[in-house]
Amino acid sequence: MKHLLHLLRSPFSCLLSHRDLLTQLTVRNLDARHRGSWLGRLWLVFQPLLLLAVYTFVFSVIFDGGYGVVEDETAAQYALGIFLGILVLGLFNDSLGFSVTAVTGNPNFVKKVVFPLEVLPPAIVLMNLYTFGISFLLALVGVWVFGGGVPLTALWVPVLLLPMVFLGAGVAWGVAALGVFYRDLSPVIQVVTLCMLWLSAVFYSARAIPEAAWQIVRFNPVLLTIESVRDVVLWKQHPEPVWVLYCFGISALLFYSGFFIFRKLRDTFADVL
Repeated sequence: MKHLLHLLRSPFSCLLSHRDLLTQLTVRNLDARHRGSWLGRLWLVFQPLLLLAVYTFVFSVIFDGGYGVVEDETAAQYALGIFLGILVLGLFNDSLGFSVTAVTGNPNFVKKVVFPLEVLPPAIVLMNLYTFGISFLLALVGVWVFGGGVPLTALWVPVLLLPMVFLGAGVAWGVAALGVFYRDLSPVIQVVTLCMLWLSAVFYSARAIPEAAWQIVRFNPVLLTIESVRDVVLWKQHPEPVWVLYCFGISALLFYSGFFIFRKLRDTFADVL
């Protein structure tokens, strides 16, 4: 029993004991992401606004799309729904994309025996969470202006996003560890992230998915989270309890699996690099 409790506490103990280093690495990642650009961190605001403008024009004006959840849905709500979907998807996709080189891009850290390599992938997740927070505030402003105010159901958002944080960390640990041994992983991740864009109900409602396909895609926690966030922010609906519980369960499983895979392989990183 004590051994089980120790295993369950292990990733949290590791992150808490190195929280100062984790913060420093997160800030370093943010600085490196926009290093050399004229606008620097202002891109954290301009980039999501530009994406919102492009997707609004393409899918609302050209394709005249909609989610069909409510009868009086507006083009602005559809654009905001796309924006929210892209933000949630980014928590997962960016964790995949940036974590591939989390270890291989820092060979000096690998050669330092005392350096806790376990903090490298979570620092990427925290960087993504920071950028998400800024963009999400912009989305709430849009909901307040074009959606008649932010509903109280939006208070569900932190609960809905918590599994995405654990899922991102677990996936980042696993991908970072495997990326040391399989350099072809990067193009594979690019294909996966592109598939996730179209299979996670960003541009359409999960309610529109045919029953046969739903039996497969319903196990995608990113899709369920995107749909739930749109429900609570745009449509003033409460999330499905089963979806929330499932997202917590699968995220916890991948969180611990990724951590222990990373721990298992970390002693061999120096031999490969």
